[in-house]
Amino acid sequence: MQMVMMVFRTSLEQEVLPLVEDEQLPFTRLDGLQGKGVTGSVPGSVTWGGSNTVLLLAVPDERLSGFRDRVHRFQDGLKSRPKTVG
Repeated sequence: MQMVMMVFRTSLEQEVLPLVEDEQLPFTRLDGLQGKGVTGSVPGSVTWGGSNTVLLLAVPDERLSGFRDRVHRFQDGLKSRPKTVG
């Protein structure tokens, strides 16, 4: 069993949660978080907008590779999207 942490903008929730739900993985969810990363700041204010969500997932060893591949494909799809401000 591996513990996997996913951090994503809450605005992507409708796209990220199905990745987890399809795998029927147990998780702990932390909402309304602030931070700064590769894609910029998410201070959670009206000016900046948005917040982050963190999922802590328990992934069985035999399913880790397949799950990781699905997440990487999702990330690659995000990179090809046009950049938006805010």
